[in-house]
Amino acid sequence: MKKIILLTLFFALILCISTVNAVEVKVNFGTLSLPTTPIIHNDRTLVPLRPLAEIFGAEVDWNSSGIVTIDYKDNEIILPINAKQAIVNNKIIELDSGAILYNGYTMVPLKFLSDYFDVEVEWYDEDRIVNILIEDEKIIKKVEEVSRSYGRSSIYKGYKVVIDAGHGGNETGAYYNGIAEKNINISIAKYVEELLKKYDIAVYMTRKNDVTTTLAARTDLANKVKADLFVSIHSNAIVGKPNIKGTELLYKDNYLLKKGVTNKILANNLQKSVVKSAGTFDKGLINRTNLFVLNHANMPAALVEVGYMTNETELKKLNSDSFRKKVAEGIVDGILKTLDIMIDNE
Repeated sequence: MKKIILLTLFFALILCISTVNAVEVKVNFGTLSLPTTPIIHNDRTLVPLRPLAEIFGAEVDWNSSGIVTIDYKDNEIILPINAKQAIVNNKIIELDSGAILYNGYTMVPLKFLSDYFDVEVEWYDEDRIVNILIEDEKIIKKVEEVSRSYGRSSIYKGYKVVIDAGHGGNETGAYYNGIAEKNINISIAKYVEELLKKYDIAVYMTRKNDVTTTLAARTDLANKVKADLFVSIHSNAIVGKPNIKGTELLYKDNYLLKKGVTNKILANNLQKSVVKSAGTFDKGLINRTNLFVLNHANMPAALVEVGYMTNETELKKLNSDSFRKKVAEGIVDGILKTLDIMIDNE
């Protein structure tokens, strides 16, 4: 990976801007909170570098020599402070406005960055709004996370989700090659909890460690806190059929509807997201009417069967920390998609 390098000169004077005009930057016409106000300088919109780099997954490092380094894909860019030139992949590019220091932040031309982050930027002169168009769902979620970190309340704040790590304590669940299902489940559940909390979602765990918890206690918790969603995490097994593999979602098909969401909608969102994130085989959705937690939760509920412990390949994956994190990311994505529906139906 090549490097985008922003060169900061310690001995350079900070530019005094006498004709700075504030402008609002939005993403898909939604609010984007930034650490300092974007500005117009030499008819170009300048934005603080760090949050934009975070949003697009670029790595930024300011070292003691005053050099800001950004790693992003196949471009190498050098932007000297207060210069109207950039060096892009060893070629000099003339700029209308270069990088400057403003209010203690390194400000860079948004249009220039957008060309290399491969996004479209729209300008609405009358409203003094710059709108960044983003289609990638992962980047959109990153926008929400970064924006929230700079002061805007999360759109998910106030929502409650119960995460149920299946089995625990005396109930090991499936057990193969020295690996207990209960340990897989709690590991994934903790990753899910950590990720959900970044969105200001109130997360309730039916168990946080290796303890025995009754089925009734699990749904009682969800009903008591009046959770919006209930997600149970399990690992599958089927004796005598080692070739069966894949992720499946269990739900109870009923008339329960909360803010536009049913059990099946939740299950479908989880299934698609987990399969995509973890790269597992899609075994689809299964309507189960005889599972206690699905019968007794008073909110949309679904049970994730991540993979088969009786399949040698999947067991190795289930025992892998990196795989568990991918599963957790998929579960969180499915939950957020479901909460989005609830928000739209409020």
